[in-house]
Amino acid sequence: VDMAYHGYGEQNRQVAAAIASTRGEVLLFGDFPVLALFHASSGGRTEAFDRVKPGVFAPDGKTPIAAAMPVVDDDAALPAARELALEGSHGRWRAELTLEELSALLQGWSAAAEGRPSIGRVVGVSIFDRHADSGRVSRVSVGHVLEGHKRFTTLPATVFRLAVGPVLVRSVWWESCVVTGGEPASLRLVGRGYGHGCGLSQVSAWYLAKQGRSAEEIVARFYAGARIERRY
Repeated sequence: VDMAYHGYGEQNRQVAAAIASTRGEVLLFGDFPVLALFHASSGGRTEAFDRVKPGVFAPDGKTPIAAAMPVVDDDAALPAARELALEGSHGRWRAELTLEELSALLQGWSAAAEGRPSIGRVVGVSIFDRHADSGRVSRVSVGHVLEGHKRFTTLPATVFRLAVGPVLVRSVWWESCVVTGGEPASLRLVGRGYGHGCGLSQVSAWYLAKQGRSAEEIVARFYAGARIERRY
């Protein structure tokens, strides 16, 4: 569902050994398996589960599993991005596109499904509010001209990111959001991390393993409310 998979190739001995050594181990919250989300890079702090997958319950239909993946600090993400030569994509990144391009993208998103707000010619974008614990942007205010009138439409930052493009807008942890003057006017973003930010940060896991941390230690860092048990 969440990651590209290009098919099975030649077997990797390290992967096979990892599978064999963890056979029967299950990540649990209470007595239920956890929907263990992961992403490319946290940028230095993860996001809360219920902001990425709101309203998800354990198989009993009653137990919320949000507590399995709270916001946690991750000091491995930025040094990992540097060591992997991914600083500009998985560490601190920059994105820029013209307001004309942004208008076309948001209008395309608006027209793709019923019930979405209409977006006119975009003239401004600003951070409406943030989540206090993770630092990520919660909502974005889009100023636009529609039918001759200037309007402001507030969108969830995650929706804005996917509408504009998750490879260009790599996360919703924005350090700055500026609309430049001139011709053409542009939106410039500076942000951190890559992906939704919930659960395990892949570059961080690589970095921690390289430092000699065990798989159990790494899992405990990113799924702080869950535990590993061998069940078979």
